[in-house]
Amino acid sequence: MKHEDFRRINVILARGREIYTAQKRFGADPKILEADRAYFNAIAYGLLLSALAAEKLSKEFRDRQSQIAWDRVAKWRDELLENFDRVTAQELWLMLEDYAELYGACFVEADSAES
Repeated sequence: MKHEDFRRINVILARGREIYTAQKRFGADPKILEADRAYFNAIAYGLLLSALAAEKLSKEFRDRQSQIAWDRVAKWRDELLENFDRVTAQELWLMLEDYAELYGACFVEADSAES
């Protein structure tokens, strides 16, 4: 695996751990995201940083992980950067559901790189 991919994967994994911790603390429910703007912002920030890292992953990585909807990951970035004030809790929740797949793929890649 390319060094730069490994570094970016670690960014995605770190943000995933933070998102999981926030969900454990506040609850994994889109209604809570809607009611608590600090929670919403924490999740959005983690997703944005992950999307920024994901867009720079190599073509080789993307080809190996073709099950990821890379166009949707790019859309998160666009929505969170350009339309942050208009992103709804439901939209953020849908991004989180997609994020689980990205996180899983990065976990598998990192694990295989360490073997």
